[in-house]
Amino acid sequence: MGHLIGVTGTGTGVGKTVLTALLTVHLRGLGRQAIAIKPFCAGSWDDPRLLQAANDRERNLEEITPVYCSQGLAPLAALGEKEASQAISIATQSIEKERAVTEVLLIEGIGGVAVPITTTDTIGDVLHSVGAHHIVVGVNRLGVINEVVLTAGYLKSLGGQSPVIVLMEEASPDSSAASNLKVIRQVLGHDRLCTIPFLSGWGHESVASRAYQKELGKTLAQILSWVNVRPVDGQSGVLL
Repeated sequence: MGHLIGVTGTGTGVGKTVLTALLTVHLRGLGRQAIAIKPFCAGSWDDPRLLQAANDRERNLEEITPVYCSQGLAPLAALGEKEASQAISIATQSIEKERAVTEVLLIEGIGGVAVPITTTDTIGDVLHSVGAHHIVVGVNRLGVINEVVLTAGYLKSLGGQSPVIVLMEEASPDSSAASNLKVIRQVLGHDRLCTIPFLSGWGHESVASRAYQKELGKTLAQILSWVNVRPVDGQSGVLL
C-alpha cells in the first residue's frame, strides 16, 4: 500500500501543482516509486500536464485526472449534485488503484481545502477519507496568516493532524513576507512550516525537470519527513 500525501491549498493559484511536481521529481530522482495525480481538475489541462511531466509520463492525463470539468468552476457548480456524487466515487477508486501499485502517491487537491464537490463533501473530506497526510500551500503575502489558520482549522475539524505548511515566495515580496511564517508558527504552535523561494520559469519543462533539486533538495526532503516519508539511516537525503 502506497504512502498518501495530500497537497491542498489556501485557495486557487497558490502553487499546489508546482510543489507537488517538485516533490514528485525529488522522490523519483532518489529512486523512489512516486506518482502525482490531481483527481479533480477544472478549466485547463495545464496542471495535469505538469504532473504528467513530473511522473516522467508514466501516466496518461485521464489517469492523472479522472474527473475533468471544462468550466473553471468548483465541481459542484460544474457538474451538479448527482454527477458530482458519482465523481467522488470515481476519484476515490482512482486513488485506491494508484495506491495499490505506487510507493508514494501525491494527490493534489482542487482550489482551497473547502471547495465543494457535493453539498456535503469538500476536497478536504475526500483527502481525509483516504487517509492522506496533509500539506497546505499558500502564497507568502499579506493575508496568508488568516488563510492558513482557517485552512488548518478546517482540516483539524475533520479529525486530522495539524498540516504541514508551505509558503511560496513571490517575485516581489510585500512587507508581510518576512514575518508571516513566524506568526503562523506562533499561532499554530508547531514547527512543520517552511518557504519555497520564488522560482523563475515555472513552465512544464523547468519545474518537472531536476533543475531545482540542488537548490531545494534539503527543503523538499524536510517537507517529506514531516509527512512521514523519512530518510534511510546513514543515507542523507535518501527517503523511505
